[in-house]
Amino acid sequence: MPSHRASVLKKRLKKSFTTTAMMVALVAYYFPAADASVWVESDDQRLRQSLQVLVNGGWVDTPVQQFPFPWRALLNELHAINVSALNVHERYAYDFIRHRLQYAEHGPRTRLVAKAATDNALFVNNAFADARYEQASLAVRQSFVGDHWAAGLQITRRYHPFEGHHDTVLDGSYIAFNLADWSFSLDTLPMWWGPSQHSALLFSENARPFTKLRATYAPAAAVDWLGPMQASVFVGEQSNTARIDSRTIAGARLAFTPLTQLNLGLNWVQQSATSERGSQQQVSSNQLASIDFRAALPLGTQSLAVYGEFAIETSTSKFDDSAKNTGIQWSFGGRQQSHQVTLEFSDTRTATGASFYQTYQGYQQFSQYGRSMGSSYPNNSKTWSLTYQAQQANGQQWGATLLKSQQQASQDDIEWRLAGVSYTHPVLSGLATLTVEWQQREQLGASKNEVVAGLRWEWRY
Repeated sequence: MPSHRASVLKKRLKKSFTTTAMMVALVAYYFPAADASVWVESDDQRLRQSLQVLVNGGWVDTPVQQFPFPWRALLNELHAINVSALNVHERYAYDFIRHRLQYAEHGPRTRLVAKAATDNALFVNNAFADARYEQASLAVRQSFVGDHWAAGLQITRRYHPFEGHHDTVLDGSYIAFNLADWSFSLDTLPMWWGPSQHSALLFSENARPFTKLRATYAPAAAVDWLGPMQASVFVGEQSNTARIDSRTIAGARLAFTPLTQLNLGLNWVQQSATSERGSQQQVSSNQLASIDFRAALPLGTQSLAVYGEFAIETSTSKFDDSAKNTGIQWSFGGRQQSHQVTLEFSDTRTATGASFYQTYQGYQQFSQYGRSMGSSYPNNSKTWSLTYQAQQANGQQWGATLLKSQQQASQDDIEWRLAGVSYTHPVLSGLATLTVEWQQREQLGASKNEVVAGLRWEWRY
């Protein structure tokens, strides 16, 4: 039975991850070494924004539209940059990337993150590097780096998790090994596929990550007509739900840069067949595929970039039934600051008015712990979002978000609106972020309004 095989794989993944994590922690204690073999993860908006500045300027051709990816994929291009030829905005971005690389190579190794928010949210909008899966949490990660391996053990204690259980989790933990141009990992790291800023169609940070085995190929030299490229494959296990047993999930992504300042990506993912919990009713397999692009135009210390992602559910294979994400970014800055404005449109409705993501008895199949692994917006919706993000060399950051989403429902469309601001400031040798959002839900002429506040503090030592 598919559900039995899925259960066996799930147990093996959990057992191997826990056992290997303990072994790596013991070995790392006695053999501390340093090499850039850790991942660039989807938890640092400032780093992503800095990478995009160098991509826009034509200094970095390595595809950086998927996370996580190995730091070593960037090393050759970073070392080859003529720093004196950079403009002031590019120099700001370059210095910050080198700072993050230094941190990845030599520490500090311990990270503490505390988060809390009020419990009156009408919905949770999980964008890049800004995800929340519970009302409050405390996470501690210890990282280890060796000559050809790296590991991170993260323990998160959660208060009022959205899925109703799992008070303590290992989300964010990983074990990775380098072998020439290959990197292999066993991890529970979030994945983000594609250039979108506010949401993604196949993998975003909307849902908690699942445990997976992953291999990434990032050759140091360009590959014929593909140019610089990265390829990754994975196989993992999704959690069971109140209606569907756990199931195997596998996927692949090929990202390449055929022309400077043009990034392309091809993506595929499959969920295995499974069964309904407590019965023999079969739930069919599910496949999704997408293509994405990002093209940039440098304008001195400013730059413009356009991007898009188009996805299909492969059982239909009709372009009219595709989901879409499109956006435009304006980046500008100077020697001590960087700014980015992003306008994005997301559409998960099909030409027939149905939802892009398959459902089973009203439950979205492409989900983890009840939340979509793709779009962070309401299912079967069209969404406009606008963000402004500013960052300074002293660690201060500002953000502002406007969002409007229209969800098609059986009785009447539901409209969701959000306006939010955030501010980050160095506090107690760490960074504290305060977020305030106004949210509104409107249906059948009636509306509900809420003001939601959140606080986040990160400390690395």
